[in-house]
Amino acid sequence: MIKKKIKNIIPKRVISLLKCFRDSLSEVTDELSIIREMPRFMEGETNIMGKSLKFVDSASFCFMFDEIFKRQIYNFQTDNPTPYIIDAGANIGLSVIYFKKLFPNAEIIAFEPDPKIFGVLGKNIKSFGLNGVTLVPKALWNDEIKISFFAEGADGGRITGKSSLEQSIEIQTDRLSKYLN
Repeated sequence: MIKKKIKNIIPKRVISLLKCFRDSLSEVTDELSIIREMPRFMEGETNIMGKSLKFVDSASFCFMFDEIFKRQIYNFQTDNPTPYIIDAGANIGLSVIYFKKLFPNAEIIAFEPDPKIFGVLGKNIKSFGLNGVTLVPKALWNDEIKISFFAEGADGGRITGKSSLEQSIEIQTDRLSKYLN
């Protein structure tokens, strides 16, 4: 009786997302413990979600995994079974994977301006065999220009000023308005 009440309260897509991790919760905890012990900015790979998943930084990966999959900070409700999602700063793709588990038929445009991280993003999306995902190696901005970008190597990349003392690279930007109806 209690199970029926819970099923009526919790949306079906959230239940299916939770089922993905129910059977392997202790494996996930063990794997995250191992990854947490790795040095910062060291690339690695895990099968934490049943597929090969690459990462560029252990601390960022563990933090993002907890925020996205455990705390479900990107969870949202919609009656549209095929939502259009713009992910501005997709990093290694955990958010894209989450959105696709929540809404398998979603159309997602994922932007990631850091060239190194963009490569990992592409590998992860391919590993998970996700359809309906467009990857764009640019930053979103209010103009289509080249701009200085500090590529931190994990989750702290950011646009910088020309006079910044930080080591920066030049990246291409794209207008957000091009992707909005």
